[in-house]
This record gives sequence, structure tokens and C-alpha cells, in this order.
Amino acid sequence: MPECSTASVLVAGKPKFPLRWTSKPLAVMGYDFSKMMPYEKTLVCYLEKFPLMDIHELLNREGDVKCMDAYMRECI
Repeated sequence: MPECSTASVLVAGKPKFPLRWTSKPLAVMGYDFSKMMPYEKTLVCYLEKFPLMDIHELLNREGDVKCMDAYMRECI
């Protein structure tokens, strides 16, 4: 797959993750919650409420609206 944009999300002037597909993804093992800014803590708490979805399951259902809908409903 040809590389797309090299744009990255910057935090404190340092790139944290790319805004594109990559063949060599960066493994993120976690972050010290005590070092986060208050808005970061709020965002993390908000995002933790979302259900996890299996990307393989999503991709396997791509193009099949009924099957995708059924899977999305299972995840809620």
C-alpha cells in the first residue's frame, strides 16, 4: 500500500500517532494517568465508556449492511 499523508497528531510538539495507515504501527502500551492534564483525564474517562470492537470483524462485514448492523448492535 503506498504511503499517504505523513501528518501526525502532535502533543507538546511531539508526534504521537500518524493520521494514515502504516505497515509498521507503533505499539502503545499505556500512559501514566497521573501525568495527564485534566482535559486528557476527562477524555480518557469518556473514551473508556465506549465498547471495544474487533477490527477484523468490522472488515469482514464491510459491504454487508445487515451483517455490519447486527455486529454493531452486539457491541453496544
